[in-house]
Amino acid sequence: MPTPAFVPLLPRLALLLALCLTASPGHAAKAPDGDPLPARHDCEQARRLPPDADDDARRIACEIPEKYQLDVSMAEFVGRLIRLHDVAAWRTTDALLAAGAFESVPGEGRGWLTYARENSVEVRYFTQDAGRLLAFAAGDLDIDAVKATHARRLSPMEPATERELRLITARDSALATPDLSVCTNHTPNVVVIESEEEGVDEILVFVMSAWKDNSEAPLGGFHMFRYSHDGQTQLSQYSQTRSCPVVDLDIPSPAGADGLGVTHLTSATPTMFHVFLNLQYGQPLFVVTTQNGLHWRVEDGRIHVVHQGTPDKSTPDKSAPDQGTPPPLEGEPTDAANDHEDTPGDAGPATHAGAS
Repeated sequence: MPTPAFVPLLPRLALLLALCLTASPGHAAKAPDGDPLPARHDCEQARRLPPDADDDARRIACEIPEKYQLDVSMAEFVGRLIRLHDVAAWRTTDALLAAGAFESVPGEGRGWLTYARENSVEVRYFTQDAGRLLAFAAGDLDIDAVKATHARRLSPMEPATERELRLITARDSALATPDLSVCTNHTPNVVVIESEEEGVDEILVFVMSAWKDNSEAPLGGFHMFRYSHDGQTQLSQYSQTRSCPVVDLDIPSPAGADGLGVTHLTSATPTMFHVFLNLQYGQPLFVVTTQNGLHWRVEDGRIHVVHQGTPDKSTPDKSAPDQGTPPPLEGEPTDAANDHEDTPGDAGPATHAGAS
């Protein structure tokens, strides 16, 4: 999963994720009038990119207004990244369950950590026994095949490394946050990633409402935390929503609905969690950003501007959409015929992904 060529990922990662964005509930949505702009990879802006720039970088350069390109590229990259790590935990957990690796594990389960490799994601599972944090099982996700490999019980169990202790310290701190909102009655899914901000190493923790049942697909309860390198100090917390919208994916969409939708209040572009939810639920996600009145389509992990006529490029960003009905107050459902926010699809629930 390459980083867009014109964006240095690590120094910018925490900056994007620390943005305080608020979104309202999502429901089935009708596509806005007009179509996504055709995918373009050859334009004057794209020709300025380095010769090895990938198609995504060129598409963003051609399709997305310049002032939004960094945010869009980062939202796509991070959203795909956390989905990949979430799938790795789901697939390896299923493989380990089938192998009986979770039977008769001593101590108390302490969840897992994921590590990106060149062509795979390694997942290690932990237990707390006699005061020691120990890895008792492991497995890999083959990224190309999207298949778990090398799922195994570790014998003997392996003491957690210094790195793993730091990451789990940060994860446990995030999960212990008072009044942390998750929107299903299940242990949340957690992804922990190391990053860097202005030359300083950091730990990013993503806490996400777990999806285990099509009748209860969460659109809210998604959070990102930044911690110091040692995992001891929280640097920032960001929550995608304040409310807890859920969607029943088994209810047929209303006639004319082309996907899921949301009105997004405090960011000029869709976020990494919009990308994550699009990939998780397998349906297009329509987002109206009220700061500039733009309509967006998030599909296959990519963010597109939806053509809404010819915009007046001299008009500055506005605080409300320039067409359609005004956005609802946060937490107020929107009408299915209008534009809405985060919503789901048909890629089976990640039954076992989460932190134990």
